[in-house]
Amino acid sequence: MLSRLLEIAYPPVCEGCGDAYYKNGIPGICQTCIDEKLFPQVEPFCDVCGQSYRGYMANQQCSNCRGRHLSFDFAVGAYRAEGEIMDWIHRFKYVHEIHFARTFGQLMTRVWEDSRLSHFDDWTVVPVPLHRKRLRERGFNQSFEIAREWVRHSPKNKQLRIVNALKRNQYTTRQATLDRKERLSNLKGAFAPAKHMADKLKDAENIIIVDDVLTTGTTASECASILRETLSPNRISVITVLRG
Repeated sequence: MLSRLLEIAYPPVCEGCGDAYYKNGIPGICQTCIDEKLFPQVEPFCDVCGQSYRGYMANQQCSNCRGRHLSFDFAVGAYRAEGEIMDWIHRFKYVHEIHFARTFGQLMTRVWEDSRLSHFDDWTVVPVPLHRKRLRERGFNQSFEIAREWVRHSPKNKQLRIVNALKRNQYTTRQATLDRKERLSNLKGAFAPAKHMADKLKDAENIIIVDDVLTTGTTASECASILRETLSPNRISVITVLRG
Protein backbone atom coordinates (compact mmCIF):
# COMPACT_ATOMS: atom_id res chain seq x y z
CA MET A 1 0.00 0.00 0.00
CA LEU A 2 2.83 2.38 0.89
CA SER A 3 4.54 1.61 -2.43
CA ARG A 4 1.36 2.44 -4.34
CA LEU A 5 0.90 5.71 -2.44
CA LEU A 6 4.48 6.68 -3.21
CA GLU A 7 3.91 5.96 -6.90
CA ILE A 8 0.98 8.35 -6.90
CA ALA A 9 3.06 11.08 -5.29
CA TYR A 10 6.28 10.26 -7.14
CA PRO A 11 5.42 8.32 -10.32
CA PRO A 12 8.32 6.47 -11.95
CA VAL A 13 10.09 8.03 -14.92
CA CYS A 14 10.29 6.23 -18.26
CA GLU A 15 13.82 5.46 -19.46
CA GLY A 16 12.72 6.01 -23.04
CA CYS A 17 11.06 9.43 -22.95
CA GLY A 18 11.79 10.77 -19.47
CA ASP A 19 8.11 11.36 -18.70
CA ALA A 20 6.46 10.28 -15.47
CA TYR A 21 4.04 7.40 -15.88
CA TYR A 22 2.02 4.96 -13.83
CA LYS A 23 3.18 1.39 -14.09
CA ASN A 24 1.68 -0.72 -16.87
CA GLY A 25 3.34 -4.00 -15.97
CA ILE A 26 6.84 -3.35 -17.36
CA PRO A 27 8.94 -1.33 -14.92
CA GLY A 28 11.15 1.40 -16.35
CA ILE A 29 9.38 1.96 -19.66
CA CYS A 30 5.98 3.35 -20.61
CA GLN A 31 3.65 1.69 -23.10
CA THR A 32 4.19 4.43 -25.69
CA CYS A 33 7.95 3.77 -25.76
CA ILE A 34 7.39 0.03 -25.90
CA ASP A 35 5.24 0.55 -28.98
CA GLU A 36 7.40 3.19 -30.66
CA LYS A 37 11.01 2.61 -29.57
CA LEU A 38 11.34 -1.16 -29.32
CA PHE A 39 11.49 -3.46 -32.35
CA PRO A 40 10.18 -6.98 -31.66
CA GLN A 41 11.74 -9.94 -33.41
CA VAL A 42 9.08 -11.17 -35.81
CA GLU A 43 8.98 -13.71 -38.60
CA PRO A 44 10.57 -14.39 -40.97
CA PHE A 45 13.73 -15.22 -39.07
CA CYS A 46 16.41 -17.90 -39.14
CA ASP A 47 15.25 -21.21 -37.64
CA VAL A 48 18.55 -21.60 -35.80
CA CYS A 49 19.90 -18.26 -34.56
CA GLY A 50 16.75 -16.14 -34.86
CA GLN A 51 18.27 -13.55 -37.18
CA SER A 52 15.58 -11.55 -39.00
CA TYR A 53 15.65 -11.38 -42.79
CA ARG A 54 13.54 -10.04 -45.61
CA GLY A 55 11.83 -12.12 -48.25
CA TYR A 56 11.91 -15.87 -48.82
CA MET A 57 14.81 -18.11 -47.81
CA ALA A 58 14.63 -21.70 -48.99
CA ASN A 59 16.38 -23.54 -46.15
CA GLN A 60 15.38 -21.11 -43.37
CA GLN A 61 19.01 -20.71 -42.24
CA CYS A 62 20.81 -17.41 -42.53
CA SER A 63 24.38 -16.77 -43.62
CA ASN A 64 25.42 -16.53 -39.95
CA CYS A 65 24.52 -20.20 -39.40
CA ARG A 66 25.15 -21.75 -42.80
CA GLY A 67 28.28 -23.87 -42.76
CA ARG A 68 28.67 -23.62 -38.95
CA HIS A 69 27.99 -26.20 -36.28
CA LEU A 70 26.06 -24.52 -33.46
CA SER A 71 25.51 -26.70 -30.41
CA PHE A 72 22.10 -25.31 -29.52
CA ASP A 73 18.90 -26.24 -31.36
CA PHE A 74 17.45 -22.76 -31.78
CA ALA A 75 17.66 -19.25 -30.37
CA VAL A 76 14.86 -16.77 -29.69
CA GLY A 77 15.45 -13.05 -29.18
CA ALA A 78 12.67 -10.86 -27.80
CA TYR A 79 13.70 -7.65 -29.61
CA ARG A 80 16.13 -6.48 -32.26
CA ALA A 81 19.30 -4.76 -31.04
CA GLU A 82 18.35 -1.35 -32.40
CA GLY A 83 17.72 2.07 -30.92
CA GLU A 84 17.81 3.21 -27.31
CA ILE A 85 17.59 -0.24 -25.81
CA MET A 86 21.24 -0.80 -26.75
CA ASP A 87 22.17 2.13 -24.51
CA TRP A 88 20.09 0.62 -21.71
CA ILE A 89 21.97 -2.69 -22.06
CA HIS A 90 25.29 -0.83 -21.78
CA ARG A 91 24.10 1.11 -18.73
CA PHE A 92 22.90 -2.11 -17.16
CA LYS A 93 26.17 -3.97 -17.66
CA TYR A 94 28.85 -1.29 -17.49
CA VAL A 95 27.33 1.52 -15.37
CA HIS A 96 25.90 -0.89 -12.78
CA GLU A 97 22.27 0.16 -13.29
CA ILE A 98 20.99 -3.18 -12.08
CA HIS A 99 17.38 -1.98 -11.96
CA PHE A 100 17.25 -2.67 -15.72
CA ALA A 101 17.18 -6.40 -14.90
CA ARG A 102 13.47 -6.02 -14.02
CA THR A 103 12.78 -4.26 -17.30
CA PHE A 104 14.68 -6.75 -19.47
CA GLY A 105 13.41 -9.84 -17.65
CA GLN A 106 9.79 -8.82 -18.19
CA LEU A 107 10.31 -7.66 -21.77
CA MET A 108 11.83 -11.06 -22.51
CA THR A 109 8.62 -12.89 -21.56
CA ARG A 110 7.45 -12.36 -25.15
CA VAL A 111 9.72 -15.24 -26.21
CA TRP A 112 6.92 -17.55 -25.00
CA GLU A 113 5.08 -16.60 -28.18
CA ASP A 114 7.46 -18.98 -29.97
CA SER A 115 5.75 -22.38 -30.11
CA ARG A 116 9.08 -24.21 -29.89
CA LEU A 117 9.34 -22.92 -26.32
CA SER A 118 5.71 -22.77 -25.26
CA HIS A 119 5.01 -26.37 -26.36
CA PHE A 120 7.04 -27.68 -23.39
CA ASP A 121 6.34 -26.78 -19.76
CA ASP A 122 9.42 -28.14 -18.00
CA TRP A 123 12.67 -26.23 -18.62
CA THR A 124 15.98 -25.95 -16.79
CA VAL A 125 17.28 -22.40 -17.08
CA VAL A 126 21.07 -21.92 -17.29
CA PRO A 127 22.45 -18.35 -17.25
CA VAL A 128 25.66 -17.68 -19.18
CA PRO A 129 28.34 -17.39 -16.47
CA LEU A 130 30.91 -14.65 -15.89
CA HIS A 131 34.54 -15.23 -14.98
CA ARG A 132 35.06 -14.60 -11.26
CA LYS A 133 37.28 -11.60 -12.02
CA ARG A 134 34.63 -10.08 -14.30
CA LEU A 135 32.00 -10.80 -11.66
CA ARG A 136 34.03 -8.85 -9.09
CA GLU A 137 34.42 -5.96 -11.52
CA ARG A 138 30.73 -5.81 -12.45
CA GLY A 139 29.25 -6.81 -9.11
CA PHE A 140 26.58 -9.06 -10.64
CA ASN A 141 26.01 -11.49 -13.49
CA GLN A 142 23.62 -9.78 -15.89
CA SER A 143 22.45 -13.07 -17.39
CA PHE A 144 21.47 -14.47 -14.00
CA GLU A 145 19.64 -11.28 -12.99
CA ILE A 146 17.67 -11.25 -16.25
CA ALA A 147 16.92 -14.99 -15.96
CA ARG A 148 15.61 -14.56 -12.43
CA GLU A 149 13.19 -11.81 -13.46
CA TRP A 150 12.14 -13.74 -16.57
CA VAL A 151 11.35 -16.87 -14.55
CA ARG A 152 9.47 -14.81 -11.97
CA HIS A 153 7.14 -13.35 -14.62
CA SER A 154 6.76 -16.36 -16.91
CA PRO A 155 3.43 -18.22 -17.22
CA LYS A 156 2.41 -20.04 -14.06
CA ASN A 157 2.02 -23.36 -15.85
CA LYS A 158 5.73 -23.45 -16.73
CA GLN A 159 8.01 -25.45 -14.48
CA LEU A 160 11.24 -23.47 -14.54
CA ARG A 161 14.28 -23.80 -12.34
CA ILE A 162 17.49 -21.78 -12.55
CA VAL A 163 20.74 -23.72 -12.21
CA ASN A 164 24.20 -22.13 -12.38
CA ALA A 165 25.45 -25.18 -14.25
CA LEU A 166 28.48 -23.63 -15.97
CA LYS A 167 31.59 -21.76 -15.00
CA ARG A 168 33.86 -19.52 -17.02
CA ASN A 169 37.46 -20.55 -16.58
CA GLN A 170 39.06 -17.99 -18.90
CA TYR A 171 39.08 -14.21 -18.52
CA THR A 172 38.47 -13.40 -22.17
CA THR A 173 38.16 -10.15 -24.09
CA ARG A 174 34.56 -8.91 -24.12
CA GLN A 175 32.75 -10.15 -27.23
CA ALA A 176 31.20 -6.71 -27.80
CA THR A 177 34.65 -5.25 -28.55
CA LEU A 178 35.53 -7.81 -31.24
CA ASP A 179 34.73 -8.20 -34.93
CA ARG A 180 32.99 -11.29 -36.26
CA LYS A 181 36.15 -13.33 -36.96
CA GLU A 182 37.54 -12.59 -33.51
CA ARG A 183 34.21 -13.41 -31.84
CA LEU A 184 34.14 -16.85 -33.42
CA SER A 185 37.49 -17.85 -31.91
CA ASN A 186 37.63 -15.83 -28.68
CA LEU A 187 35.72 -18.28 -26.50
CA LYS A 188 37.29 -21.62 -27.40
CA GLY A 189 37.67 -23.53 -24.13
CA ALA A 190 36.32 -20.62 -22.08
CA PHE A 191 33.55 -22.60 -20.34
CA ALA A 192 33.45 -25.73 -18.21
CA PRO A 193 30.92 -27.63 -16.09
CA ALA A 194 30.30 -26.16 -12.66
CA LYS A 195 30.80 -28.34 -9.61
CA HIS A 196 28.20 -31.12 -9.38
CA MET A 197 26.60 -30.00 -12.64
CA ALA A 198 25.93 -33.57 -13.78
CA ASP A 199 24.10 -34.35 -10.53
CA LYS A 200 22.03 -31.15 -10.59
CA LEU A 201 20.98 -31.62 -14.21
CA LYS A 202 20.91 -35.40 -14.55
CA ASP A 203 17.16 -35.40 -15.33
CA ALA A 204 17.12 -32.22 -17.42
CA GLU A 205 15.52 -32.90 -20.79
CA ASN A 206 14.89 -29.31 -21.90
CA ILE A 207 17.48 -26.60 -21.25
CA ILE A 208 17.27 -22.88 -21.88
CA ILE A 209 20.47 -20.82 -21.93
CA VAL A 210 19.85 -17.17 -21.01
CA ASP A 211 21.98 -14.21 -22.09
CA ASP A 212 21.40 -10.50 -22.72
CA VAL A 213 22.35 -10.28 -26.42
CA LEU A 214 23.00 -12.84 -29.16
CA THR A 215 25.11 -11.71 -32.10
CA THR A 216 27.07 -14.51 -33.77
CA GLY A 217 25.80 -17.11 -31.28
CA THR A 218 29.33 -18.14 -30.32
CA THR A 219 28.90 -17.64 -26.57
CA ALA A 220 25.65 -19.60 -26.47
CA SER A 221 27.05 -22.37 -28.67
CA GLU A 222 30.12 -22.83 -26.48
CA CYS A 223 27.88 -23.08 -23.41
CA ALA A 224 25.57 -25.54 -25.16
CA SER A 225 28.54 -27.65 -26.21
CA ILE A 226 29.59 -28.17 -22.59
CA LEU A 227 26.04 -29.10 -21.61
CA ARG A 228 25.79 -31.63 -24.45
CA GLU A 229 29.16 -33.18 -23.62
CA THR A 230 28.19 -33.70 -19.98
CA LEU A 231 24.47 -34.42 -20.28
CA SER A 232 22.04 -35.85 -22.82
CA PRO A 233 19.25 -33.27 -23.05
CA ASN A 234 16.53 -33.60 -25.66
CA ARG A 235 16.87 -29.95 -26.66
CA ILE A 236 18.87 -26.85 -25.83
CA SER A 237 17.44 -23.47 -26.70
CA VAL A 238 18.78 -19.97 -26.18
CA ILE A 239 16.79 -16.90 -25.23
CA THR A 240 18.04 -13.33 -25.13
CA VAL A 241 16.61 -9.87 -24.63
CA LEU A 242 18.13 -8.73 -27.93
CA ARG A 243 19.15 -10.31 -31.23
CA GLY A 244 22.10 -8.38 -32.63
